[in-house]
Amino acid sequence: MLKLMCFISLAALPLQADEGKEISKLIVTGTAEIKKAPDMVSVSIGVEEEDKYADVAMKKTAAKIEAVIAGIKAGAGEETTYSTDTVSLYPVYETIDPKKPKPPLTVAYRATSTLTVRTSDLKSVGKLIDSAAKAGANRIESLVFSLKDNKEAEQEALSLAAENALNTAATLAKASSVKIKKPLLIQQESGIAPVRFKTALYMARDAGESSMPIEPGSVSVSAQVGITFEID
Repeated sequence: MLKLMCFISLAALPLQADEGKEISKLIVTGTAEIKKAPDMVSVSIGVEEEDKYADVAMKKTAAKIEAVIAGIKAGAGEETTYSTDTVSLYPVYETIDPKKPKPPLTVAYRATSTLTVRTSDLKSVGKLIDSAAKAGANRIESLVFSLKDNKEAEQEALSLAAENALNTAATLAKASSVKIKKPLLIQQESGIAPVRFKTALYMARDAGESSMPIEPGSVSVSAQVGITFEID
């Protein structure tokens, strides 16, 4: 899928020149957006445990996250990588009666740990999430489909945006009976929009159920090129 847009401006504004004369300018901005199939997925998987003792809550979480890693590794390919994102511990306070205000007491401690798993095997994402849930994971923090290498896609989008700007400049110059001499300024900008799924609490299901179906969609790659021409 390809989208092209162009914004144009024709102006005669004074610029510094050797002879001190005004230089007429033609300013065009071309934009392009292309869609690419993702070839990488990142899943942030979390474990949350609670206990009245802080150290016990941490130990429970550590044991669960180790089990999650082992469960994922058992069914993952060599292209799968892992990294710890966050480890946190915070108190859980008692519920206070608003009619009897008082400083809340700590009744427990909640420990959390999140792990990011990255793989290029997009078809295995559902099974990967299932394996993590069955091993003790109780949260999915994020699910993002992206590109391993953005450079090729960005260059393609930039090329299309530049072509769009050049074609529009030529059309506008012809319609306005002016001659394009040379570019005075070229500016470019590009961006990638990965496919992000909304975060959600994930509850483990029975072992006999099939893996969660997930459709990756397409990654949007956009570019903008602005060109200022000297014209006669």
